[in-house]
Amino acid sequence: MLLLTIAVVSLTLTARYIPAPGGTLWLCVAACGALALFALLYRWADLTTWSLHPFYKRRLNTAFALKRVLPQNDPSLRRRAAIVQERTDGIAVERDFDRHVPLSETACASGPTLVVCAAANISDPGATPAGRGVTSFTFSAESIGGPLVGGLETRAFEQAFGARRQRDFTLPAAVAMSGAALAPSMGKKGNRSWTFLMTLANIRLGVWVPNPRWVAATEHRGRARQRRRHKRPRPWYLLAELLGLNRVDAKYLYITDGGHYENLGLVELLRRGCTNVYCFDASGGQTFAELGDAIALARSELGVEVDIDPTPLMVEGDPPAAKVAVVEGTISYPTGETGRIVYARNVVAPGTPWDVLAHQRKDPHFPHDSTADQLYTDQKFEAYRALGERAGKKALEVMHAVTPFAGTPPDPQPALAPAPNGHGPSTNGAGARPAEAVHG
Repeated sequence: MLLLTIAVVSLTLTARYIPAPGGTLWLCVAACGALALFALLYRWADLTTWSLHPFYKRRLNTAFALKRVLPQNDPSLRRRAAIVQERTDGIAVERDFDRHVPLSETACASGPTLVVCAAANISDPGATPAGRGVTSFTFSAESIGGPLVGGLETRAFEQAFGARRQRDFTLPAAVAMSGAALAPSMGKKGNRSWTFLMTLANIRLGVWVPNPRWVAATEHRGRARQRRRHKRPRPWYLLAELLGLNRVDAKYLYITDGGHYENLGLVELLRRGCTNVYCFDASGGQTFAELGDAIALARSELGVEVDIDPTPLMVEGDPPAAKVAVVEGTISYPTGETGRIVYARNVVAPGTPWDVLAHQRKDPHFPHDSTADQLYTDQKFEAYRALGERAGKKALEVMHAVTPFAGTPPDPQPALAPAPNGHGPSTNGAGARPAEAVHG
């Protein structure tokens, strides 16, 4: 729009001061052509395609969306099986990026429910606490939505917009949105002075997702046609992105990194009533600010009290080390039900493998590198992997020391309660069940 304005002004000045044989007719033709082009763009433009989201999603798919295939089952892989492990365990190959597996088909028959935590940016005054400007928005095989904007069954959400929007409701798409840390609107971490500039520079990892309230309100046949006419966000939403206008009752919500709401995914587990919670803090730095923010949110939004003391995880000395690898605490729900929480983070503690200690002496920033550092060497990657594996094993030991492991209970279907104002179902208030929350 800015380029179009500059072009029109330039043409106007040219027609005013430089006589042309054809008069001003050519300027009228150019103006009509510009209007026709704008109409086409307004009708068919896809703001998601213009953003960095497709590139980011593909890169995540390349790195993490893998599967192992036995060479004997795929003749094209037989020559690639160069080592014994590849012949016995299979070769890791990338999944087909263009094959859209619906999010509703990713449910696991046994095991915890995967909840991908993202954030819906809200700019309406009074809709969210002052200074936060964001609310929770989650994706799972059962439901999509959040406590403030309402929720909808995932399959109904997918069917509402047809096959063309299927790419926005897959597991890679949900994970890419949950990791959309750079966007013009970033919730509690946003900076309004950068909003306009980041939009102009197309630094936009966020995605405009249909508002569950609007989808639920257009379920009957007459309004379903209206919804199909708006199956992609119009260019108006690019202007809203420029100005940071994110209305809670708009047809589309701007979805970004779950850390813009709460960086650990802990609040969503407590919202679902989980009683045995493992919380792995992979945020950079040595502070416990993210844990403190999650505990404060749980108290203010859910009335849930989390009693835990993470000070044994503080590092001191040279080289810096902590007393323990994990700490445990208690959870108290308003209903009187109680639970346990095991909290772990990247720290060097007694019992750390020697190779990890050697890497720490070589790299003084380890294991507190900023999450902005994405250029890991194989030594740094292995050091973090070994440290995380040890923390996971220690967390299991602490949890099972009091509650013996008895296998994973079956995952019941969530009970969807009516959302505020009666706009469709909501995941808020679902019964206690095993769940695993992940975010970017």
